[in-house]
Amino acid sequence: MQDIVEDILIGIEGGSTIHEMMARYPKVFPPLYVNFVRVGEESGSLENALLHARDYMESNMKLKKQIKGILLPKIALFVFILFAMVAALLFGAPLIQNIYNMFGVDKDLPVITQMAISWAKWLVQYWYVVLTIIAGLFVLFKVYVSSSILNVTVIVALVIDHEYE
Repeated sequence: MQDIVEDILIGIEGGSTIHEMMARYPKVFPPLYVNFVRVGEESGSLENALLHARDYMESNMKLKKQIKGILLPKIALFVFILFAMVAALLFGAPLIQNIYNMFGVDKDLPVITQMAISWAKWLVQYWYVVLTIIAGLFVLFKVYVSSSILNVTVIVALVIDHEYE
């Protein structure tokens, strides 16, 4: 961060505007923040623009925390249910098949039971594929959360919500 501030100061001393220098670091300064500064520089009210930008960033951070607080329990519940379903599939389906085998009903199993047994066999045989897919989805989710796509989604949601209040 120190290097970024020094680079911005050197650029300003060299004749660049603050917003031009800030735009060089999009991971540190979001485009909306840079635009606040640009408008402030062009209108002569930089201090006011910086205050608005600060307020925006603070409210954005609060909103992200609220969204995470709302989503985290739901995601945890989804993961728990998913694990419960996989456990039931891996352990329950073979038990049901054994019960049917005890009564000699091998070929007349219900279609859903046959599907469950097939899925269980597939999961046991290709467990590494399932883990790779889960890891990939986790990485994609992390990229989505850290990208500006989420910021745009949140802003659009706020605009839509505000229009219908």
